[in-house]
Amino acid sequence: SSSQKMTDDAISWLENKYPELVGAQFGVPFLLFLNAWAGFFQPAWSYCNLTQARTICRNAAACLKKAASELGRSTSLLESILLKLGIADSESGIFAGGFSKTSIEHYKSVLRDVDRIPSETAKRAIR
Repeated sequence: SSSQKMTDDAISWLENKYPELVGAQFGVPFLLFLNAWAGFFQPAWSYCNLTQARTICRNAAACLKKAASELGRSTSLLESILLKLGIADSESGIFAGGFSKTSIEHYKSVLRDVDRIPSETAKRAIR
């Protein structure tokens, strides 16, 4: 799709222009996660198998932790929700071998997080 091509082009540009950022794991793994998961505008994890999806989610989570520990940047509620949705989708039965209990726990956690959003309009948009 055109959105995936644009994202891939942006990542390639980042890798070429700022290789130290890619190597340092700041931001790019989370961007790759969003691109691979793509659960809002197409079937989730269309281009991955379960092992790849789990690896991408693990790298995205590590990226957010590293940003917090090394840059003092806390993970936003939206980033947290998106990552949990991606993990839940990967374990939900899209792939053989997913853990449905893990998926259910993450979906429930997302619903709790959505309740923390102050705007009723934003809550309705996410639900």
